[in-house]
Amino acid sequence: MHDPELFDGVYEAPVGWLGIRLEGGKLGELDWIERPRQSLRQRHPQSAIRQLIRCLDSYFTNASFPKIPSLVPSGTAFQRRVWRALLQIPCGSVKTYGQLAVELKTGSRAVGQACRLNPIAILIPCHRVVAAADMGGYMGASGHLHIKRWLLEHEGVY
Repeated sequence: MHDPELFDGVYEAPVGWLGIRLEGGKLGELDWIERPRQSLRQRHPQSAIRQLIRCLDSYFTNASFPKIPSLVPSGTAFQRRVWRALLQIPCGSVKTYGQLAVELKTGSRAVGQACRLNPIAILIPCHRVVAAADMGGYMGASGHLHIKRWLLEHEGVY
């Protein structure tokens, strides 16, 4: 988890806090952060943050996105290819690391590593990728599996 002071805004979700970082008016990072000392939600009136807040409010209310804002995730060409594939997994569905690896003609560990490095949580839905035998990991740490479990239950998967 990251320090909330490093972000342009903070969104309080039912399962934790999300740090918002803009790059050129577009969403560059949406990541789980430590609890902030104060909410920055009202301090940043940029239209990109307002649009993102409406999008997240919709997701956390009824597990749907009205319109995903413009995303500019920073990563390698391979990571961006995996993240584009994640965007194709519908809400309420999951794929295994192995299924994505076959689709992308790569290895399941490479897919898992790209998921771990996903800079835009929820909107690029790495939580919808599971292991063949269990839920798999989330954010590269077993201590965050409660977030993944909550998101998948919210979407009606479990």
